[in-house]
Amino acid sequence: MIIKKIVKKILSKLNLSTYGVIRKKKILEIINLLRPEDLGYKYQRIGGKTDGSYVVPEIIKEMNYCFSAGYGGDCSFEKELEKYYIKSFLADYSFDAPKELKNFEYTKKFIKSFSDQKSIDINSWIEKKTLDDQKKMILQIDIEGSEYEVIHAISEKNLKRFDILIIEMHNLFMLNNQIFHKYFLSCIEKIRTFFDVFYLQPNNCCGTSNFNGVVFPNVLEITFLNKSKVRYKENFKDENKNLFVKNIENKKKIILPNYWY
Repeated sequence: MIIKKIVKKILSKLNLSTYGVIRKKKILEIINLLRPEDLGYKYQRIGGKTDGSYVVPEIIKEMNYCFSAGYGGDCSFEKELEKYYIKSFLADYSFDAPKELKNFEYTKKFIKSFSDQKSIDINSWIEKKTLDDQKKMILQIDIEGSEYEVIHAISEKNLKRFDILIIEMHNLFMLNNQIFHKYFLSCIEKIRTFFDVFYLQPNNCCGTSNFNGVVFPNVLEITFLNKSKVRYKENFKDENKNLFVKNIENKKKIILPNYWY
């Protein structure tokens, strides 16, 4: 006990922590929640063949609107959506409105859980742009770690309005920390109440972590499909992995172990 206290004190001085390490079983439970399935639709990649593109189900052509939180200077995804006559609502305080798009509205604010001079809360943003009964929508979130705050903040009523949900999930190297694990788990459980996992790809920008022998990407791109749109559920087919791309061309491609599928 004394030795344990001494070790903790030394680690504290080094700005390190041993608090709340998560067991392997709990990490595998997260993977079970993230495992993609064949949900009855063809797969297609929208937005090119590199970073900023996403795999979506073929019902993309039925959508009317896309809400994109986090523009980041790349609108290749929204540009291709214009071929399907889908109007995009983009928001990002860090950038000015894109010049490449035609059918869009831009909000120069961060998407957050609250509103101030630089931010607008997720629910206000959605509700100001569309009617309460509007559906057939996509929600795409790439906001560099603030995605968890936004998912926790969005009302269930608004979340259920989207048929397709695309999220880039960051900072997953912290998944074995008890605090982050609880926050992340509740976020995924909220999503899985209304959505199933259609597609999953590791972003090769930031490598992987190893939690007691379990390989976990540090950044994941996940496409969810509203459960009301699911035709059937079958095991994810290996040929669909051919849609994987390198987000960063000069970095090694991440190949996930089979237990992810």
